[in-house]
Amino acid sequence: MNKLIIPLKHYNLRPADIVVDMIVVHYISAMNLDKDKWSDLGLILGIFGQYKLSAHYLIERSGRIIEMVEPALRSWHAGKSEYKGRNNCNDYSIGVELVGGSFIDFEPLQYDSFNKLTNNLKENYSIKNIVGHEEIALPKGRKKDPGKRFDWDRIPNIK
Repeated sequence: MNKLIIPLKHYNLRPADIVVDMIVVHYISAMNLDKDKWSDLGLILGIFGQYKLSAHYLIERSGRIIEMVEPALRSWHAGKSEYKGRNNCNDYSIGVELVGGSFIDFEPLQYDSFNKLTNNLKENYSIKNIVGHEEIALPKGRKKDPGKRFDWDRIPNIK
């Protein structure tokens, strides 16, 4: 899989003996910073730094995959979260950000890259669930991503 690596510094080790079995889908844009440059990589990377956040991967509008945190490490993407009775989703999930938002449809190339990435991750991790950030964030309703414009039908074998 062809990807660019741009390491972020906001991560830590996962708890010992944790099984990584979930992918969390997010969206991100710089719309609040510059409406004309909402998909600008530099602005988006700045958001991660400003808020001390990270995700394992970012998928640009072109479909290019950027690895920001090695998936063996715990990135800081989910915040306070719970899925099926398990708290702290950052401990056992891989976070994938797609450049976009509630204001625009995601690109076919982004879905293609997401599916390739997912298949690659399944070779090394016991991925059983692919969920949206809105599904795990606490309190419920705190997050809206990836939102109604994300076409779950384009993601095979979810949930």
